[in-house]
Amino acid sequence: MTRALIVLFALLPGIALAQDYVMYETQYLKVRPGHAQQFNDAMKAHNDRFQATGPYQATVWYVAAGSHSGQMFWAMGPCTFTDLDNRPSSAEHQSDWADNVLANAEQGEIEYWRMDAEISHNPDAANPPPILRVRIFDIYEGQDHRFEEQQRKIKEMLVAKNRTTSRALYRTVTASGTGRDYATATSFENWAGLDASNTFVKDYEDVHGTGSWARFMHDRLEVVKHDEDEFHELIPELSAAPSTSND
Repeated sequence: MTRALIVLFALLPGIALAQDYVMYETQYLKVRPGHAQQFNDAMKAHNDRFQATGPYQATVWYVAAGSHSGQMFWAMGPCTFTDLDNRPSSAEHQSDWADNVLANAEQGEIEYWRMDAEISHNPDAANPPPILRVRIFDIYEGQDHRFEEQQRKIKEMLVAKNRTTSRALYRTVTASGTGRDYATATSFENWAGLDASNTFVKDYEDVHGTGSWARFMHDRLEVVKHDEDEFHELIPELSAAPSTSND
């Protein structure tokens, strides 16, 4: 999460309402062999100096599993497009990023992900959780509306069952042909949370009726072309403190 990812919606409704949505700029960084300490030092110094507060606050994650495993995930936000007009862009900032951070890592594609607040459940953007399970979806063309309806049904279950876990849905803001159309980010306080008793299917059928999960999975095959999971571990010593997020 992934620090980042790419998400989106075809029309960007209400884009002028700059404070009405949550978005993140993200990118993967592949640390060069033998440069881990230099990268950590450079990243911490950069974030402390340029990305410590407000919409430009940076969070860094280690990708523990998935196709980007072993890489770092850098995310800036929550922010809006309007915020990007005043983002850190001085010569000192650009030089520090290029000459210090990227001297120790290969930079991946920059992505923008926008959260769908109506379909997300219990999101807490101000407090990054220690563990994130990020699932990235490649959707068949023209099936966005069906995918979102399926995700609404999951949220209905989470609300009805009073689940406290945060599960946020993001859409890609810039389509790139990479198959990264949507992403869900589910938070855990620790790895043990993944061993907790899993009653997801039972709870879904309690809310939507017997056989509803089988129908969900059948419909999903017509909507989702491919999906994959990543597990992200927060690196707090390289990230801005949560208390500064609204400064």
